[in-house]
Amino acid sequence: MRKKLLSLLLAAAAALALAGCAKNPGPPPDLTGGWIQLSQGEWFHIATITNDTIEIWWYLPAEDERNLYWSGTFTPPEDGKEPYTWTSANNYTEEELNRSYTYNRTSREETKEFSYKNGQISYNVTSGHLRLGYTLERAE
Repeated sequence: MRKKLLSLLLAAAAALALAGCAKNPGPPPDLTGGWIQLSQGEWFHIATITNDTIEIWWYLPAEDERNLYWSGTFTPPEDGKEPYTWTSANNYTEEELNRSYTYNRTSREETKEFSYKNGQISYNVTSGHLRLGYTLERAE
């Protein structure tokens, strides 16, 4: 009986020790600020995140031209667990959307899924039947 009780106590102590070694996700990352698309062509995405919004623009550096792609809500992460995902709801009115809808570059989706992992933000851009993955990194 004593050996059984001792074995149970040792097993419980080992379980507690292992639970204490679980990785703490750490503090939440601050995603506010400027972001830029990793792979850049003639046009590419630049973004700005505030405490509660994310705006993404198509950018043509040769002309210093910006066309709105997405303007939506942003929910900051509560901890450092990755990947961090959030659903952004568009926050522009129909009038604003129509005014910004240049060359069919503005997304008309009501929501968009974003993911943050390893210092990068990923999301999909839908154009017709195409669905392309885009990745942003911190702008310097």
